[in-house]
Amino acid sequence: VKTVAKPLIATVGMGVFVYFGYAALGPALGDKIAAVLLITLAIIIYFLLLVLTRGFTKEDVLLLPNGEKIVKVLKLK
Repeated sequence: VKTVAKPLIATVGMGVFVYFGYAALGPALGDKIAAVLLITLAIIIYFLLLVLTRGFTKEDVLLLPNGEKIVKVLKLK
């Protein structure tokens, strides 16, 4: 349950953001620009939601380049 629930929450949150964001920005900016902007923002939203839900472990982050610095910033245990 832990392995699925937290990423699922982050995915649903990101999806809701993109859905409503596209409805708001699509007509104003055009489809292509809105899509590129929302893809970029979706990545950021997904990452932030994973941080908020503690969706990854210290060991996961240590696998990334500069993982030790990221662990210190995120204060993971």
